[in-house]
Amino acid sequence: MEHHEQHMKSPNIEFSRMYFLEKPAYKRGQEIITVRIATLEGKQKPVAHIYLDFHKENKRPVYISCDAKGNEIFPQTQDIHELKKQFKEHERELSLKMETQEKSRSMER
Repeated sequence: MEHHEQHMKSPNIEFSRMYFLEKPAYKRGQEIITVRIATLEGKQKPVAHIYLDFHKENKRPVYISCDAKGNEIFPQTQDIHELKKQFKEHERELSLKMETQEKSRSMER
């Protein structure tokens, strides 16, 4: 338990909310949701995009989550609510990744 508590306190970033900005889109490969995280510092950054595709065999919708570079974050799913749940469960990890990427970009400048 102590290790878990230390892990939760160690990062300098504090979280407030994760937002799912939904867009009406019903075409294959079109982005339908932008996942953004807002810190208590007032920064809002997109951390992922969710795309709509259709399964080739059964023509059912499939949701694909990708980061800004196009790398898949979570496995494809037909349940958008399960995908959103995964994002919420991994909010801290995604926020830390976002913060790390920002710091590396600022060091390159």
